[in-house]
Amino acid sequence: MQRVLQLFDDKKIKEAPVSFGKPTSLSHVSAFPLEWRIGIDEFFQECIDNGTLSEANALLSHHESSDLMAKVLRESDTAVAIAVTAPATNLALALQKEPDLIDRISALFLMGSNYGGGPNNVYSWQMTYGGVTSSCAEDATGHYFIPEVLRRDGCRGNSMSDSGDTEWNVFLDVVAWHYVTRYVAESVTKPPIYAITSGATEAMNATLADFDVGSKYLSSQGMEAMSAFTKSLGPAFVGAGEAKWWDAQLGMSTNIPVPPRPRFFSSCIHPILTKPPLHLALAASLFHQLLQWQISSMVTLVTTKLIRFVLNGRRLMGLK
Repeated sequence: MQRVLQLFDDKKIKEAPVSFGKPTSLSHVSAFPLEWRIGIDEFFQECIDNGTLSEANALLSHHESSDLMAKVLRESDTAVAIAVTAPATNLALALQKEPDLIDRISALFLMGSNYGGGPNNVYSWQMTYGGVTSSCAEDATGHYFIPEVLRRDGCRGNSMSDSGDTEWNVFLDVVAWHYVTRYVAESVTKPPIYAITSGATEAMNATLADFDVGSKYLSSQGMEAMSAFTKSLGPAFVGAGEAKWWDAQLGMSTNIPVPPRPRFFSSCIHPILTKPPLHLALAASLFHQLLQWQISSMVTLVTTKLIRFVLNGRRLMGLK
């Protein structure tokens, strides 16, 4: 992730703290698909080997992600907006340690759930890879790699394809999602939750043509390193399965005006269903897609001011 940040010209982005989070779910049953993890490792290794990603000078934060979240919330002069591009594990851990921090959050932008009637996007074929269970443990000890002879079909005998009725980020850590929403409901300020649901990007397929347009535009602006990375990201992202503009849409949603110090909000979840312009989607996706892929070990946390700067597509892409 630090190598990716070096592709940006802005010093604030280059120096954004990166930390390791909890590698396993609080649910103890679900895990990121092994096939996807292998694909991520291969993609980044190829980018390093061919020079698309150069060495990063910044050091990893010595704080775990949940502790870094707590530190930023505790020390910030203003309330902080938090964007979560995958499971809410690290956010839930931060709030478990210091529940009062919920009242220092101005808004939560969570990518997850099929709230509002979105489609199921968790399937039985994703539960195994190479003949072993990798996404759904047979017991709560988190032992995923069970020999095929001992494994039930789907997730613990349940066909996720036929009756999953869920979404990957919630499936990966439904306990964390529950904790976060309950902390919000019981807080004094009740910060609003904006959810990018499975229905939000149903008709927003990402294509190689999109990445090609973005790559050429970045090159025309003199951002050759970012252009090369975008070009290599396209085939890996589109070839991973359901390629949607999830992260870009969450990024755009953070432009919703949020009061600097929340007081009394009604506690509710807002499904966001709008389609951002392509150049904004590309700009936001470059940053956030990678954060989602690395979510098992990293966390997305920036102040409201920095979120809006990073995700302002025109400034990010050099538009007047």
